[in-house]
Amino acid sequence: MPEAANDNLVRIQVTPSGFFRPADGRQIDVPGWFIDAKIAQGVIDRFNALVQPLVLDYEHQTLNKEKNGQKAPAAGWFESLEWEEGVGLFAIAELTET
Repeated sequence: MPEAANDNLVRIQVTPSGFFRPADGRQIDVPGWFIDAKIAQGVIDRFNALVQPLVLDYEHQTLNKEKNGQKAPAAGWFESLEWEEGVGLFAIAELTET
């Protein structure tokens, strides 16, 4: 559950620290994923270099919209990323009214 920061800002955990798999048990084509402080810093650096805001969407719809023809409304916009050692990668996001 995201923690409310203020108004429409929330802190959301993007990934846990270390090796992880989907928590919902869905099948994936790889054994899992891994992230640590060094990898997270690379992600944060690339995020900070973006010119366009990064969208927070519903059910990964921005990846699926061309296949299923449905709209991909923004649930919010990522403001910043931060690494919490031993816990994982977090985002501060501003949620849309929807």
